[in-house]
Amino acid sequence: MALKYIVKNFEDLENSKLVGFVVTDAKNNKFVIDKEMPFVEGKSDESYVQDAYALATPEIEAWQNQFNIIGKVFNPEDNSLNEDAGD
Repeated sequence: MALKYIVKNFEDLENSKLVGFVVTDAKNNKFVIDKEMPFVEGKSDESYVQDAYALATPEIEAWQNQFNIIGKVFNPEDNSLNEDAGD
């Protein structure tokens, strides 16, 4: 499932940078996340965004994983999950 990452904020704090994303998946589900990183003299904006993305990835993956079984049909007779009811 392709994800779209939009930078929602990019702020200088006292000794750090705050970078936030709005992540949207193919079904238009949205996830909002912020990451704070120490300020490094001379570091590019792109590098801060890349670092924030790396820090946020485990939480974004966990958010996406919740959708793996949503909408599937549970069959208690054989304890299986199926894509559809199999009319």
